[in-house]
Amino acid sequence: MRKGFRNLGVLLLSCLAALASAQDRALQIAPVKPAPAGERRVALVIGNSAYKSSPLRNPVRDARAISGALAETGFKVTVLENASETGMRRAIRAFGDELAAGGVGLFYYAGHGMQVRGRNYLIPVNADIEREDEVEDQAVDANLVLSKMDSAKNSLNLMILDACRNNPFARAFRSAAQGLAQMDAPSGTLVAFATAPGSVASDGDGENGLYTKHLLAAMRRPGLPIEQVFKEVRIGVGRETADRQVPWESSSLKGNFYFVAPGPGLSAEAHKRELDKALARQQQKMEAMIRELLAKQRAELEAEIRKRDQALAGKPPQPQHLPDYRVADHDCLNLKLKTYYARKRKLNEETYPDFYDADLRQLFGAPAGIKAGAYLRRRRRRLLNAVCQWTNEKKFPVNQLLARLTSRCDELGLHVLNDDPQQDFRVTAFITTLVMNYLFTGRFKRTK
Repeated sequence: MRKGFRNLGVLLLSCLAALASAQDRALQIAPVKPAPAGERRVALVIGNSAYKSSPLRNPVRDARAISGALAETGFKVTVLENASETGMRRAIRAFGDELAAGGVGLFYYAGHGMQVRGRNYLIPVNADIEREDEVEDQAVDANLVLSKMDSAKNSLNLMILDACRNNPFARAFRSAAQGLAQMDAPSGTLVAFATAPGSVASDGDGENGLYTKHLLAAMRRPGLPIEQVFKEVRIGVGRETADRQVPWESSSLKGNFYFVAPGPGLSAEAHKRELDKALARQQQKMEAMIRELLAKQRAELEAEIRKRDQALAGKPPQPQHLPDYRVADHDCLNLKLKTYYARKRKLNEETYPDFYDADLRQLFGAPAGIKAGAYLRRRRRRLLNAVCQWTNEKKFPVNQLLARLTSRCDELGLHVLNDDPQQDFRVTAFITTLVMNYLFTGRFKRTK
């Protein structure tokens, strides 16, 4: 009788193992086109959607779309959908063996991810996590992938994590950390996040996730260097979310890489001109985004002024359609706002209210790097010129505002990454918002 139960148990275990193996079956996709100059390219793509709690809509579709785009650019792709922990570890081990043969490696993950005590974990669909101390056993440490890349000593590696969704196990955790933590890229590696460290990314309502949608568009453009690809993604996502989601990269790349190489008939000089044009377009997009945000803010403030005027006159507010704000109305609107708030602003000409430390900590949230105060002193002239140009208020004491920001950053001991190409843009936008708030209300307000 006992022998029969033992045989039945062995049979059940065999069935479960076969079921898990079928679930984690990897799909191999051969390159559709050869890579430029015969370069060897390998990729591992994982998309996890079918979680028991908090299932996600887009990761599997994102993984399929990215796999197809990578195959079109010369990558040999391995794809896993709704993978278990064992399946993910097995695939990462095989990926490391592929990297050891040389060439370019790319790892893409879409699904749930979380940070615990400063380390990032990718969550398999079969994870059974009820306590924070179980994450290390039930999930896959993202540093495992970086370790494989570092050990392979191949020419160039890319790691893309679209894994900053809401933590599905947050209620059972003591820490309230959101999103993923900052990761240092090993030499010759670029690590890309769907949003800034500690922030949460959108899963998206379309066919693909918001981050992946813009990544697919940028990586198919010929002659675009890898750094420029992610800048284009950052601009697109920032514009679509009004900067609520800002993609982030940590890079130590030494060589050049193109998903799609420049045209064969393009000389070095012509290629440089194309890059300059792309940079100019990117700058125009940034400026347009700032103008849109400021125009929206002005329109909201104008509506608030009208309501206050009507309340003071004892008239009930009348529903009305507000016309779209036009840039040509800038001088007229500023004059009206200045007149309305002249008395309030006069009271604050010599004194500056306290700044909100939470805003500064979010802006300069790097765990290490150069001191934020030193960064502001070094960039003072550039930031000053940009803010005055965007606000059209050259006489406003922006310099005093920068000095107060710098002093407060020193007091809080804040740091900023020294290799982030978007930091000047974010700081300028932040200071511009403070200036506009002061001009319109006579006091500094939170930027949110």
